[in-house]
Amino acid sequence: MEEENFYNFSDSYIPPGGRIMDAYSPLAPSYDTLESLADAIGESLESQVTIEDDKHNVLAYSSHRQESDPARISTIIGRRVPDEVTAGLRRAGVLKQLEMTPLPVRVPAMPEIGLGPRLTICIQHRQHVLGYIWIVDTGRLIGEEAERVVLQAAEIAKRLLLRQRSSRAKQEQLQDALFWKLLTGSNAAES
Repeated sequence: MEEENFYNFSDSYIPPGGRIMDAYSPLAPSYDTLESLADAIGESLESQVTIEDDKHNVLAYSSHRQESDPARISTIIGRRVPDEVTAGLRRAGVLKQLEMTPLPVRVPAMPEIGLGPRLTICIQHRQHVLGYIWIVDTGRLIGEEAERVVLQAAEIAKRLLLRQRSSRAKQEQLQDALFWKLLTGSNAAES
């Protein structure tokens, strides 16, 4: 049985090889928006980044530093990963692999769907998929540093996504309560 890896963002990272890395990271511990996180990841790894929700809608993306592949361009323009790209990733088992591991996954180029190589991770909370982070791998994402940055980014993105969901749920509750008051006329009785 393979030993499970443990990642503690406040201490150190034990990668699949088992060598401990120090806690230094080029990412700040928190960000206000997914857009600022995507830009920070992009700057740190000198690459292009896309952050998606669990349904492959684009939530944030970094600026373009170099030429993009067709999958990235159509994803950003449509604000959603094209169905043919998602289907190709599903057929190749990439999405299943991502959803089954807490670690970053290197995805080789898939020219049949217009996708260049990627380093990616599934953002999860209590075994529920919240989204994905995709980083274009132009050959500079070598070694454990990139994986460490991606792991930290996934943890930060998870906190931001959970905060957004909580805020959205509270807003929906307030709207429901207001609608109920309007429907039942309970505001008139309070006057």
